[in-house]
Amino acid sequence: MRPNIHVILALIFLFFALLQLNDPDPYIWIPIYSAVAAVCLLNSQKKYYPPLILAIMGGLSIYWMSYMPHFIDWIQSEMPSIVGTMKAETPFVEFIREFFGLLLAILTLAYELRVANKAGLN
Repeated sequence: MRPNIHVILALIFLFFALLQLNDPDPYIWIPIYSAVAAVCLLNSQKKYYPPLILAIMGGLSIYWMSYMPHFIDWIQSEMPSIVGTMKAETPFVEFIREFFGLLLAILTLAYELRVANKAGLN
């Protein structure tokens, strides 16, 4: 039996949500990662809701763009490591990690939207 990619993605994002329990702002990140996981689980059950996926993607994209100045600062600082320790020792480390977390969420939702749209054509 081949593993379902939607279930695998859901488990990954649920794991990301659990990692946020010790984050300074879990009330932001747990719902974000849980929403992505929920979309993946819905798609795994062939329950497709493109408007919901688009709404979540839109909100996350706007939030992601708010991190762009931090991302530009990080690039201009010659992209110092953001993976040295789990503790964010400089302010931009947390921002860059969150920037990439949002990007992963948006890309995953884009994939799930593509699947949902293809399924709607059948």
